[in-house]
Amino acid sequence: MRPLRPWLLAIVLLLAYGCGASAALFPGPDDLEVTAGQRLRPIVARADGVAVFLGWHDTLLDVDCGFRLGADLEWRCLPVVWRVVFLDAACEQPALRLGECGHDDRYGGLATDPEDRCIGGIGDAFHQLYERQPGIVEATTYYDVDRTGVCTATPVDLEPDEILVPAAPVPMETFVRSEPTVVGTGRLRRVEHVAEDGAREPIAGYDTDLAQACIPSSFGPWALDAEIRCVPERPSYGSSRFVDASCTQPAASATCGETVLEEHDAETCTRRFFALGAPTTSSYEVDGGTCQAVSDLAVAAIGEELPASSFPPVSLTTKGDERLQVRSYTGNGVSIGQPQRRSLFDRELDTDCEPAALEGGGYRCVPRASARAKAFADEACTEPVIVTRTNACGDGNPFTYVWERPEPRVCGFPATGLVFRRVLDPLTATTVHTLDDQGGCLPRPLEADEVAQSLAAPELADAFPEVTVAIE
Repeated sequence: MRPLRPWLLAIVLLLAYGCGASAALFPGPDDLEVTAGQRLRPIVARADGVAVFLGWHDTLLDVDCGFRLGADLEWRCLPVVWRVVFLDAACEQPALRLGECGHDDRYGGLATDPEDRCIGGIGDAFHQLYERQPGIVEATTYYDVDRTGVCTATPVDLEPDEILVPAAPVPMETFVRSEPTVVGTGRLRRVEHVAEDGAREPIAGYDTDLAQACIPSSFGPWALDAEIRCVPERPSYGSSRFVDASCTQPAASATCGETVLEEHDAETCTRRFFALGAPTTSSYEVDGGTCQAVSDLAVAAIGEELPASSFPPVSLTTKGDERLQVRSYTGNGVSIGQPQRRSLFDRELDTDCEPAALEGGGYRCVPRASARAKAFADEACTEPVIVTRTNACGDGNPFTYVWERPEPRVCGFPATGLVFRRVLDPLTATTVHTLDDQGGCLPRPLEADEVAQSLAAPELADAFPEVTVAIE
């Protein structure tokens, strides 16, 4: 077992993801059941007798990786990389645009939306990987492409701390392929990435009655009832279409075969689910006040509301008796996810935390912070505050962070200058101040549903518990 380099951990934490026989890690209902492969090895954080899976390390390529769609529309364990740009106006000469802290990086990537939006899941892009070639390009501008693959019309200027290096496409077969697979028995099962080298990673639950992946619902705001339930991972969210020629019966989008519609109300923090009928490409829309027939989108009629009891219940289980614990959702005897993915729970600070390399060496479990404190209470921009919305559903995380970039720059994650502070009570202020691009401190009136909250004194690094992080 060897320690994980700090800059590699930064990549792992930004992921939305050896030789010898495979071995199961962390068996049991309280932990995600990750299995090491012959080539993919798990990156693991351990402390206080518990462990949590952080991501994968490809031992053949010596890179950290996570399962994403490749350019061949196969799931593969791809490194998280710098974005590829192009040196020419036709976008035919790829290059890696490397920042100050990534001049030694090996791979770059380009994300493009597939024509079939149902491949992999709604919103998933596929990724072409490029490998760095020798040399540095003497250029100060580059061209970019958008998610549809269209080349930008005008060149973009490099930042002062960036460089361009030539790159070449990497065959997708270079990276380990995986197949999302439903495993288990009974109504509530589990979807796992099953890699060709034997590695396995759970990614969601699976509801056989609804024939689709499901994820644990929230408790508190957005809860359906007193139970935590496994609700559809990617339901339909409606459409502007109708199923009747009078345009009186709303239809829901069913482009990817959705069987359930979700409606949510951000004012009351509630949501409801409805059954959908069979998909059809025959629908109607209002155009210029007239109900017109159209046939370019698969839709389904909206049926009866589904009560909370329609969805299988899951429970929140906890492992560990010391300060750090592992929490996971369990149903039908299988673990299907965590409240915060790839995190531990700090009992002393009462918050989820994630392993990170801090200044001074080693790793500590730092609080998960949903938002960075970018506003200030004073005209000199020296007293940071966090701005939240009064109608936000949920209490948010108890910590935020302030970025105080040092000079000269220190690379790593979180780099020197990342300071955590506990969120305190709301202020009566109606105006906050923010920094512009030139460092000027400018006033900004708060909107009607916004409130500024004060922050406690910065937490010292030793306020956070130590963890070990390693490739196992």
